[in-house]
Amino acid sequence: MMKKTQKLLIVLLLFLFLLPATSVYAEPSLNPEEPASSDTESTPAKDYSSLISLTVVGDNGKIYKLKQLSGSGSLISMSEVNTISFVFKMDKSLPATKIVYTAKGEEPKEVTSTNFSVLFISEKQYGDINVNVCDKQTGEIFATYTVNVSYRETGKLELAFWKALGELHNTFIAEQRYVMLLQGLKNTLILTFASGVLGLLIGTVVASVRSTFDKNRESYEKRGGFFYLFIRFLNGVCKLYLTVIRGTPVVCQLLIFSFVIFSSLPTELDVLIAIIAFGINSGAYVAEIFRGGIMAIDHGQFEAGRSLGFNYFETMVYIIIPQMFKATLPTLCNEFITLLKETSIAGYVGLMDLTKAGDRIRGATFSAFLPLIGVALIYLLLVTVLTKLVEKLEVKLRKSER
Repeated sequence: MMKKTQKLLIVLLLFLFLLPATSVYAEPSLNPEEPASSDTESTPAKDYSSLISLTVVGDNGKIYKLKQLSGSGSLISMSEVNTISFVFKMDKSLPATKIVYTAKGEEPKEVTSTNFSVLFISEKQYGDINVNVCDKQTGEIFATYTVNVSYRETGKLELAFWKALGELHNTFIAEQRYVMLLQGLKNTLILTFASGVLGLLIGTVVASVRSTFDKNRESYEKRGGFFYLFIRFLNGVCKLYLTVIRGTPVVCQLLIFSFVIFSSLPTELDVLIAIIAFGINSGAYVAEIFRGGIMAIDHGQFEAGRSLGFNYFETMVYIIIPQMFKATLPTLCNEFITLLKETSIAGYVGLMDLTKAGDRIRGATFSAFLPLIGVALIYLLLVTVLTKLVEKLEVKLRKSER
């Protein structure tokens, strides 16, 4: 009897113990048409991470791409940059968002723009920078980014070197901007040499006419006739040419040739038009250089040519002009160097010369120092090379005289 009572008591205790657990499953649904739901199941939050992209850009122009959308990002060494910028692109279908970033040793900061920079002022900011893109109303996090920033003790000189290297890359290498400089250098050299040759031809002809009239004016007047009137007319035309070309700015002449005289020609001939404009301008100065050289040659050289049986034209070609070239070579070299630098205004008529290329790089990078200094150094190098070549030519000419 005692054993039966103990068994009944144990069964009763077990029943009372299991009653709360069984009552949960026995509880009916509030809506008979819907099945009872379990607390262990929940509706997953909508994933907006695919609607957000982030790019991290250093002040050296380098782009540090994150390895994945959410999680760890790129390792950026502060020997390379002083500032990094976060550039977000967000889809319009996103709810109203806010961006919160946290740097080491700082409180979380909410930014108002999807393009913001973090300036590293002291060592305390080196470390992980966490950026969260959240729902502005609920605070739900759409995407999380972590950018790892390392710190290395760097001397000022080394830091300046890396920064300068980054600026050089951003100015000339990024987006292949050096190609514009090469194209501009090519056009500058073409303009200079072609215009120089044209200027030599025009200057030689004008100087010959002017010096011939000046040296033989009295004899021509006594002789009279058609030849005197013709040479006087040519001398007047040459004097008018010299007065107009030397009395007006070269940039004004270039614009007149391009937009007035040859305005109907296609743009493919812009280089040829510029060559004609610079050649005519250079010819005026070369003519005066040559005329001075011819007038400086002793009159006995003309008489020596006549005694050899040469006429005036042959005397000029074989005796006077070669001596004139030797005497005027340094001045002629200076005129050629001046012409090289004058071609820098070709950009006024839309030509891509060296200066115009530097100006386009300045407009693309919003930095004027490196593009303009780079262009100036290229011009300096060209002038230095030309000067050395002329010095060697002068040495050879002196040896040939001996």
